[in-house]
This record gives sequence, C-alpha cells and structure tokens, in this order.
Amino acid sequence: MSAHPPHTPLSAPTRPHRRPHWSVIIPLAILLPAAVLFLCERLRVYTVPNDTMAPTIKKDETIIMEGATFFWRSPRRGDVIVFKSDGIPGLPPGQRWVKRVSRPLFCGHTIQMHLL
Repeated sequence: MSAHPPHTPLSAPTRPHRRPHWSVIIPLAILLPAAVLFLCERLRVYTVPNDTMAPTIKKDETIIMEGATFFWRSPRRGDVIVFKSDGIPGLPPGQRWVKRVSRPLFCGHTIQMHLL
C-alpha cells in the first residue's frame, strides 16, 4: 500500500458575495427605459423656435418629449404637451407646437390624441 494521502482536486478560491453597486443600477434604470422609448419612437427631441413658453422654456432650448405617459392617463392642467397643428383652425398645418395645458378638461374641452 501507498503512504500517500488520497488525491483531492484543488478548488477555486471563493469570492465573497457582492451586491450590485448602485452606481451601475441607477444609470441602467434610467437609460434602459429611455432607450426603449427612443427605439419605439416615443422619445423625441425638439428645439423650441420661439418664446411663447418663456420663462419655463426659452427660445432655441432643446426639449425631450416622451410619448408614453398619456397612454396611461389623460393630460392634466400644468402638463407640457407637443402637438401637431393639423386640423386646428387658425394654425398653419403640419407644424408641431409646445404648450402647457392651462385649463381643466371639463365643460366640453377635449384633447384628441394620435401618434405623432
């Protein structure tokens, strides 16, 4: 008989269990939904051509419009919306406008929504 101990395989060194770092999780939680919205054309970038929304949004400022919120709820007073002027009397057709919803939607006021 041999005097050698039985052969035991070497095991890899164990690493302590680490939690994901917040500096990775938070940016991913923001960027992943933004990427999905952008790829689905629900996230668009606009440059405001005039001062009609000043001081909130000034001329030549760039804004990002996301088009998913109003799938779940109706526009409310204070919301900033982007809309096309097609079919609105007194406005040139084919333009996009940025405006704030200023009145509650009652007494016959309606907003009709279509994908831009």
